[in-house]
Amino acid sequence: MPNNFCISNLLMLYDEMFRSKVKLEWPSPFPYNNLISIVGSFVNGMLCLCQGGESGRAPEIGKKIVFWNPTTRDFKVIPPVSIDCPLGVTVSVGIHGFGYDLVTDDYKLIQCFHFVRGWSPQDDGQFIRNHLWQMYSLRSNSWRKIDCEISNRWSFDGVYLNGVCHWWGFKEVFVLVSFNLSDEVFHTTPIYYNDFYDMCRMSMMVLNYSVAMITMHASMTFLDISTLGEVGVKESWTKLFTIGPLPCGIARPIRVWKNGDMLLIRKKDNELVWFHSSTQLVEDLGVKVRQRCQRICC
Repeated sequence: MPNNFCISNLLMLYDEMFRSKVKLEWPSPFPYNNLISIVGSFVNGMLCLCQGGESGRAPEIGKKIVFWNPTTRDFKVIPPVSIDCPLGVTVSVGIHGFGYDLVTDDYKLIQCFHFVRGWSPQDDGQFIRNHLWQMYSLRSNSWRKIDCEISNRWSFDGVYLNGVCHWWGFKEVFVLVSFNLSDEVFHTTPIYYNDFYDMCRMSMMVLNYSVAMITMHASMTFLDISTLGEVGVKESWTKLFTIGPLPCGIARPIRVWKNGDMLLIRKKDNELVWFHSSTQLVEDLGVKVRQRCQRICC
């Protein structure tokens, strides 16, 4: 779920339309202007930040991870994980979710190590892939193994809602993966779309206290907003509205406002703008994000 970018200035946008902004001081554990990732979104005013390499052969390949409250400036450095990496195996790590366990009053983090052994005559030319899933508990300040197989993520998008972490995954078809932090049970919901080949790009957000899917048409001129009624039920996806025609130069939709009348957009020149669908007007927010920014944390 990490959303990578190089930090030069870290800004918090606020008020109803994000027109006000304040510069935040970056927490001390991270060197200035290095590659930083924000995992998911705000959880009770706290962010999960990470930094570091994602693949290699070293025993300690995990990222530097920090839980950070930008309002109080308090932070907690998460202990690193050491793993065994056999000869000839490349390992990568991905952080899939950050959220709050409503039952145990605990903040938790999900990550997965992917072990890949390349071609060899003994394997008949097959790539060998294994996974190790782990969960961190802030209450115990420790990592432990999760004994279940979870669908791997295939995009940077992910949200937390009511004790459950959600991300896009793949399980023969593209699915929404929903992982409950309390009982450690995950569910998959197939993505519903009338014409999959007309779907150019997908984003995820929380809308009306539900997981919402923003689907960009291949023409890049229209997008659909759908919400999920019940986890695990494909037919419970409900399309709320279609927005368009859209202005040229859209890189990524970020946030929907006022029943689809307003859309927060990152343009291809990395400017943030509001698009008023009823009047077709574009309002510049005066904020430009770095080119490597995959997603704005809302």
